[in-house]
Formats: sequence, structure tokens, C-alpha cells
Amino acid sequence: MSRMKMYLQVQEDAQNLVDSLNVLLSSMNNDDPVEDVEEEIHPVSFEAIQMFLAEKSRDGFTSEIRSLIQQFGSSKLSELDPKVYPDLWKAVEELADDQ
Repeated sequence: MSRMKMYLQVQEDAQNLVDSLNVLLSSMNNDDPVEDVEEEIHPVSFEAIQMFLAEKSRDGFTSEIRSLIQQFGSSKLSELDPKVYPDLWKAVEELADDQ
């Protein structure tokens, strides 16, 4: 490729960059409100939460997990309402993140 062709390619690339930055800046200066995206909660199966809790229990969180299960209304995981599985999952993740 000759030098002139390279310079022309660089000029074209630079112009494309400027155009892209202008689009970005104009979208940032736009006063339209941004819609909040609600976090979609996926159902958690008994088997999935059981495996997750077993893994965290092996990591040393056994007593904390027992305490959380009791806080969610039962002495055994199998007796918990499946609707609380996502919240229990998050609570156990927070335990692991704190350490």
C-alpha cells in the first residue's frame, strides 16, 4: 500500500471516529429520561439451590446457611417456600462476597 493510500485510510478512519464520537456526545446530551430496567428474577429449582448451598457449606458457611434458612421460616431447606429461593441465594452470595 502506498503512503498516500495509507494517509487516506487514516483520514477516513479518523473521520469515522469523529462521527461516532459526535453521535455518542449527542446521545449523552439528550434530556430524554432513561428507562429503568427491572431485574428479572428467574425461578430457582430445589436441586439448584441445594447444590449451591452444599458448595457454600463446603466453603465454610454451614452455620450461616442454617441461620439464613431459619430466618426464611424453616429449619430445613426442603420445607422452605420455593418463592424464597432467589432471596436465599442472594443472601448466601452476599455472605461469600463479604469474605
